[in-house]
Amino acid sequence: MKLSRTLINGISLLAAMAAFYMVWREITTYQVTWATVGEIVADFSSSSLLLAFAATIMGYLVLATYDLLAIHHLQYKIAWHKTLLASFLGFAISNNAGHAIITGGAVRFRFYSSWGLDTAAIGKIIIFSSAAYLLGAATLLCAAYFFAPQEELHNPQLLGGHLSWLIGSVALLLAIYWLLILSGRHQLRWKKINISLPPAPISALQTIAGICDLVFAGLVLYCLLQPATQMHFMWFFTLYILAQLTGLFSQVPGGIGIFESAFLFLVGDNYNHQIILIALLTYRLMYFLLPLVIALLIFLFTQRKTFMHHWQTLPGMIQLQNTVKTLSIFLHKRLPLLLSLLTLGAGSILLFSGSTPDLPERLHTLRHIINLPLIEASHLLGSVIGVFLLILARAILLRINAAYPLTLLLLAAGIVLSLTKGLDYEEALFLTVLFLLFIPCKPYFYRKSNLGAHLLTPGWIALIISIIIFSIVIGFMAYKEVNYAHELWWQFEQDANASRFLRATLLISIIACGTLLHYLLSRGQYKPQLPSPEEITEAYAIINTQKNTEHYISLSADKYLFWSENRDSFIAYITTPKYWIALNDPCGNKSTFKSLAKAFRSRADLHGAKPVFYRITTEHLPLYVDLGLNLVKLGEEAHVDLSNFTLKGNAWTSFRNTINKINKEGFTFRIIPAAACADHLAALQQVSDQWLAHKKTREKGFSLGFFDKHYLSLFDIAVVEKNDEIVAFANVLHGDLPNEVSIDLMRYGDKAPKGAMDFLLTNIILWAKEHHYYTFNLGMAPLAGLDDDELAPFWQRLGSSVFRLGNEFYDFQGLHHYKEKFRPQWNPVYLALPRGGHLAPVIFTITNAISGGVKGSFSK
Repeated sequence: MKLSRTLINGISLLAAMAAFYMVWREITTYQVTWATVGEIVADFSSSSLLLAFAATIMGYLVLATYDLLAIHHLQYKIAWHKTLLASFLGFAISNNAGHAIITGGAVRFRFYSSWGLDTAAIGKIIIFSSAAYLLGAATLLCAAYFFAPQEELHNPQLLGGHLSWLIGSVALLLAIYWLLILSGRHQLRWKKINISLPPAPISALQTIAGICDLVFAGLVLYCLLQPATQMHFMWFFTLYILAQLTGLFSQVPGGIGIFESAFLFLVGDNYNHQIILIALLTYRLMYFLLPLVIALLIFLFTQRKTFMHHWQTLPGMIQLQNTVKTLSIFLHKRLPLLLSLLTLGAGSILLFSGSTPDLPERLHTLRHIINLPLIEASHLLGSVIGVFLLILARAILLRINAAYPLTLLLLAAGIVLSLTKGLDYEEALFLTVLFLLFIPCKPYFYRKSNLGAHLLTPGWIALIISIIIFSIVIGFMAYKEVNYAHELWWQFEQDANASRFLRATLLISIIACGTLLHYLLSRGQYKPQLPSPEEITEAYAIINTQKNTEHYISLSADKYLFWSENRDSFIAYITTPKYWIALNDPCGNKSTFKSLAKAFRSRADLHGAKPVFYRITTEHLPLYVDLGLNLVKLGEEAHVDLSNFTLKGNAWTSFRNTINKINKEGFTFRIIPAAACADHLAALQQVSDQWLAHKKTREKGFSLGFFDKHYLSLFDIAVVEKNDEIVAFANVLHGDLPNEVSIDLMRYGDKAPKGAMDFLLTNIILWAKEHHYYTFNLGMAPLAGLDDDELAPFWQRLGSSVFRLGNEFYDFQGLHHYKEKFRPQWNPVYLALPRGGHLAPVIFTITNAISGGVKGSFSK
């Protein structure tokens, strides 16, 4: 059973392939082209074609009733619409592929077996349907004997004049069949074969169905022949049935060639063979090819899942599918780029078209359709739309949502204007294809950004200007033989192409310059709102619960805060046109970090930027890998273990001597609580200004603290004093839990003693240990710990070289050496950035953010 099911399924697939082959063979056999099809159809009146088409529809509806009668007679429970589907597909394919019992039966088996019928039941349906056709053909052939012209029946050219003997033999067999039916003998046995005959009413219905099938099928050809040949109806049907039976018993697929040859032979020389041949070809196209194409489309649609399953089991198909899927993903990601290039091309075409002369014959034809003012206006507006499409191409590349409806509107207008300015149907066709390509692409345009916000780059502006200038140059070259005169500006005539070019050039120049000037004067980068005092307080409460102190820099109010949905975690960040740069890991509830980082990435993408995470630790590296970011080591961060910290021993002699010396000079150390900080801000400001002047530098930002009264008021302040005068200070960062302590802003004034930084830092560390904190964070040593061997990444080798040799701008090695004196544990710090050549611009952008601009990056 399993073998037979597999065999039949294979045959059905082969039948479908054979039917596809027959479509090709039909075309090649008759050398059918679109031109010949048009000529053939033009030879028939519309009424003849409509009647033939109606007969085709009725014929296939009657064919489908064969299976309905079988299902009813055999009492199978199959829905009528399913039966009609299987019957239509079976007959449409078998009529063309031949071997009706095998090809049509295999198609029926595929459907009926899936609906619960076994092989024996399906075989009965196939035999029943075949018997209905034979009963109808035999009955019509016998009727032809009485209605056809007798002289034609005895024509010696037809079977040697023995056509009546053939019809008599068929009539005898038909009479025997009906005698058996009417006698009640419905069971016949021959050797081991049992044959069940249907009752008389069912046999009568079979005969009627078969007659109607043949009548409608013959009517298709008769409607095409009758106007030109005036052939007798019953005589036609006699020849038609004989030709059909000849093609059927030949087993040639679809009886192609056999049916036509037999019909032409039977007709003889009494009629014009050229007319008959054209009618036969049209009949085959209408009654065979058209239903076959429809059936194949339906068959493929209904069996698409099965075909996909078999397709996947073929060797190499999984790899092919993966390749196709990868390619589709590749194209999917780059579709906005393709649309942008096509839009750029569309704008260029409109500009170039406006700069070149229109074809005189097209303009002449157009003048009979629309008036000259509309042609002039269309020419001007077409060039203007070209300029706007050039600008919109950039917005399309950035996926800005407003670009989608505007592009569709301009393309639609461009289609109309291409036709109304000079019947430029080639341009209209290109714009139409682009318009249709744009329609399903709305989901790609999701960025809710203003069209004026960081839309055009200097390179894009240069590209637009170059295209406009090039179009103008083409125009002047096209009209170089036209002598310039002031009157050209006011010349409005059908052939005044040069005048139209001059006016269009002036208009697009004004619009382009005005648009670009407006953009340059009003463009702005997207900037969120800086945190309010309430947000600073909210963030401060979250940071106080963390074990690390790195997030206190987020309170300096020069960075934006990106909050989680429940506002229990946030990311501090800055924005640039290309990057949103987050400082440190997210802060707050760790369970929300993944969703928060993804939301941050999505929001950056919404505004055409890419996410970057600066100065992140090893704790959350998997999070950034999952975001698809690359990791680059920036340096190492120094952490002093306070449980083991002591000034005892020879290694700490210099620190002890410095502290003792400064103490003897009358300097003291103390911690000013945050609540009392406001009373000392003026003194702290004075020390800070002296330090900036002494260092010949200016305030930094982003990842470095700067003097701000509101920012410093949030922290305890460690100070060095003499006679109640503050000479050095540092803000002390620590949370509610005794975990980590750090400093941010450490500065000294003109009256500070030598070694004031060592004195201040050492006392803060001792204070932290006295208050049972675990760790003191000395901060990062940039470029420390980078590999410099030959197999290390380029960035690490470059960074290692700068660490050793780059003291011109910053003493990286000296900073690391100073922190090393406190014997810290070094932990790596990373930068997470997008893949693909972003390292240099990201480093440059971060450096500018810290230094306060490009000038600050190359100075102190």
